[in-house]
Amino acid sequence: MLVIQRIKTSEINSFTCPAEHETVVVMPAVKMVLAQRAADVMLARTEASGLLVMAEDDCRIGFVATANFVYSKTVSQYFCYTAQDAFAGYFWLDTALETMRATGAGLLAFNDGRFFGELAAFGLVSRQWTDTLYGSKALFFPHYQKIYCDTELTDIATRTNKLAYNPHSMLIEIDYGKHRGQSARSEENTIRYVPSRAKDPDGILYVTRALGGFGGMVAPFVPTIGPVEQVLKARRQAGHSVPG
Repeated sequence: MLVIQRIKTSEINSFTCPAEHETVVVMPAVKMVLAQRAADVMLARTEASGLLVMAEDDCRIGFVATANFVYSKTVSQYFCYTAQDAFAGYFWLDTALETMRATGAGLLAFNDGRFFGELAAFGLVSRQWTDTLYGSKALFFPHYQKIYCDTELTDIATRTNKLAYNPHSMLIEIDYGKHRGQSARSEENTIRYVPSRAKDPDGILYVTRALGGFGGMVAPFVPTIGPVEQVLKARRQAGHSVPG
């Protein structure tokens, strides 16, 4: 079964994980009441063994820094990232692990009720794969703060044929305050724009890195997701059509 270890980012330097686990799950959180409720369901709905680290970000270092720190301080074959707003389906982790073993994938996108395998908002990775991306100290590209880190990871997995999806592996995102994204259809495909601040640093970083192939890990491409202004500019410069 999963066992829980609770940490705070204010005490993060004292965090140790003396044992190796098949799977480590990290849950960065700012509202521990919600995190505990999510963790209780996760434990009750899996028979898989491993460690669930509930990481209270009381210093507000951000989702990416918190997840990366736990990743760097633990040892496991698989590593899962989730959040306080995740609601687990029955055997959510069991089916995910079975899929990873059967496919040899680097990243599995959980069925979160939003992206249906196209984007791993909650994901399970093989460390053997992720260690080749940013090194053994980082799950996500460390210059993101809280968003687009999962988008980059998904893009890399997709473009290197390392992405898996099992609709029965459910971690449904429950967030009643999150707005739905806008969409518009171009002549080529559906462009999914994410409404954001004009100078959203994570979004700008993502678009810039996509245009450079994430540091050479994949072929450079023009993204179809990100801050509207940056995506439209990149597409125009590349000669792609854009909605009028």
